[in-house]
Amino acid sequence: MPGEDRSATPIALMEAALARAADEVGDLTQPVMDRLRRRCPDTEATFVRLGLGRPDQLAGQMVETALYCLMSWLDEEALIRVMLHESLPHHCLTLGIEPGLFRALAEETADLVIETIPATCPDERAVWDEIRAGVVGVIAAAAASPMLARLRVTLPTAA
Repeated sequence: MPGEDRSATPIALMEAALARAADEVGDLTQPVMDRLRRRCPDTEATFVRLGLGRPDQLAGQMVETALYCLMSWLDEEALIRVMLHESLPHHCLTLGIEPGLFRALAEETADLVIETIPATCPDERAVWDEIRAGVVGVIAAAAASPMLARLRVTLPTAA
């Protein structure tokens, strides 16, 4: 297809789409957070509760982490799997964050990038669909972990 280098590696395709998104959208933090707040109305209260007086800084860190997981998936899948399997239960159990918020953050971040990929770049789209599915799958697996399920039964949920 015009506009796409068929010999490009998956990492190059991922980076091309990310660069385009940055050019078109600018800093992805606010658009991702706007989408997340629409999808998960309790997001703002969670960030205020956990943000130590700096909810915007926490939001920036969370979007940065989501981008890191998505960008690193192709060449550091094992690292991202370990990171999410460790951090998701910790955040859920000690901070009272619902696993669905992790999934929504990853999906909204990936979807924002995906929406900037033109139809003339199907290989970029395929790579980002693969990245999104991989990261979201790990989040779902971490959220369904027996440890989290066992502890969720014995711990009160966050108000």
